[in-house]
Amino acid sequence: MKKIIGIITGVVALLASIITIICLKIAFPFKPSFYSYSSYFDEKTVEDINKKYSYKEYGDVNSFEFALENNKIIGGITSDYAIITLINEGKVSPLRKKMEQINKQIKNPWEDYFTPEAVEQMNSFNSYLDQELLRKMYGNEYGKDYIFSFSDFVIPYFINDKLLAYDTSKIFNEINMPNDPFNFNQAPTLVEALNALSGKLNDIQIQWTKNERENIALGSSINNPENNWDTTITSQNYLELINNFANMIFEGTGASISNIKRNLFDSDSDIILNNLINPTSKIDAAFIYNGDALDAYYGHDNFSAITDGDRLRIIRTKYTVRILDCFVISSSIDDNEQKKLLEYFNDIIFKDIFVTEEELNKSNPETIYQDNVILRIFDYVNYTPTAKSAYDYIYKNYFYDEETQTYDEIARSIFQVSSTNEQLGIYVKNLSPIDKETLSKLTLAFQKKLNGY
Repeated sequence: MKKIIGIITGVVALLASIITIICLKIAFPFKPSFYSYSSYFDEKTVEDINKKYSYKEYGDVNSFEFALENNKIIGGITSDYAIITLINEGKVSPLRKKMEQINKQIKNPWEDYFTPEAVEQMNSFNSYLDQELLRKMYGNEYGKDYIFSFSDFVIPYFINDKLLAYDTSKIFNEINMPNDPFNFNQAPTLVEALNALSGKLNDIQIQWTKNERENIALGSSINNPENNWDTTITSQNYLELINNFANMIFEGTGASISNIKRNLFDSDSDIILNNLINPTSKIDAAFIYNGDALDAYYGHDNFSAITDGDRLRIIRTKYTVRILDCFVISSSIDDNEQKKLLEYFNDIIFKDIFVTEEELNKSNPETIYQDNVILRIFDYVNYTPTAKSAYDYIYKNYFYDEETQTYDEIARSIFQVSSTNEQLGIYVKNLSPIDKETLSKLTLAFQKKLNGY
């Protein structure tokens, strides 16, 4: 009898557990994960994403690649130099054709909806595509002779270039200075820019983004004149490029790359920009993205003791890298799930990318930064959007002061992303793909250099 009671009790307990699990799954259904760089959406957009997907943030591009390759995410936002590798590995699916079918307002050629800099950046990766592999994978859908482009796989989101930003209250002991207090005739090299800053402040402290690929790509400019410099990193040259970059820092600041009292490296851009504009911080300058620089320029919301635009200024150097961040979808999910994902994101974000400037100008100017998602996100994060209509609207309206009836040209100059301009002496490159073995060696060697070895 005891055995029977025990069996019945066990069965009841098991059934109760099963029912509880079912109820929990109904109440809290599993939501696939969507990855994005930290601070890339406003709170409302994050809330919308979380209604159907689990929104997660990451700090460095390697984290995104690992999550995608291990089928831990259904898609997200990452940088172009990582995307090109993921495309050639078959890890992300083409989405352009699907989006054109979903979004009926897309009537013009795809490139018409994005800024010239974004289109230029996308096209710069076409030569790296493995056309033979892609035709094998997607030939049934696109045709055996179809020539794939980078833009087939992405929806551009933000675009950034690297620059030096500095606090004039720390460098010159002044605020509200002109756009270029150094009066450079042409864009200086990184060494020249660092020399100029160091000349004003002997013990200058600079914060650097800890992204070895972006940093050491600039090391290749030492051995290559003008626009012939190459960002290709190989197993044969990565040590030389690390040494080149370290030498540039030493020549520019008089301090070694491993001197943490003078050169600090951090992977969190929020920490870097806050250190830069914090009146009590010892950080005088930082090598950051223009989007972070613009966020720092409008620094009053970070530190009430400072006024927007009163102290942050920038130097765009002769050689710089440009990064395009894009939406991609994982090839691990089937066509039906891909369609659902794109339909949902079209409703909450994409629909406001694919509008014309004419359509945007019909919006209510009083509420447009709430009504248009891309404008709302920009107003929150200050990164430069790739959507052409949003970019043009911001450039013409966001930086205009009604009281003085003038534009804040300093803010506009930070907002604009560079292209190669020989007249100004600026040469812009993308980051070439790198194989995983070399990247692993590079990461280890760069850390050793930071540690003084």
